[in-house]
Amino acid sequence: MQVFNGDMFEKCQDGDALCVTTNGVLTKNKKLVMGAGIAKVFRDKFKGIDALLGKYVEKYGNRVFRIGTANIGNKQVTLVSFPTKHDWKDKSDIKLIEQSCIQLKQIVQKFGIKGNIYIPAPGCNNGGLDWETQVKPVVEKYLEEDKYIICFKK
Repeated sequence: MQVFNGDMFEKCQDGDALCVTTNGVLTKNKKLVMGAGIAKVFRDKFKGIDALLGKYVEKYGNRVFRIGTANIGNKQVTLVSFPTKHDWKDKSDIKLIEQSCIQLKQIVQKFGIKGNIYIPAPGCNNGGLDWETQVKPVVEKYLEEDKYIICFKK
């Protein structure tokens, strides 16, 4: 695992994956709630991502999904969800983060993602968890390879 301070959209390269931290709540229109933080950035940048994730969460539950691919400039990247909360109103759940780490590794292997995997520090901003004492020990345990890059936006 590596830590990066900066913008993952600028840092990523062709073939990399970008994760979006999510919750498990759907709107009346069956879209995933993505109204704040990095989830809002993804919703605004990748039109329809909230509707697609809403369908997935409704059918399969609040878990990690390979959403698809997207172009960022001249780079093609894979988009992946990374649940940290059950409800957007609550603090992030460290057990859900642990489950998401395990599922992320499975998705990376299943879909043969060869590039780096960028993950916004899970649960650490709007999620209310402390990186050093709560989240880092869990993430390090599962995402030990250097290809997993935890991002802190400057």
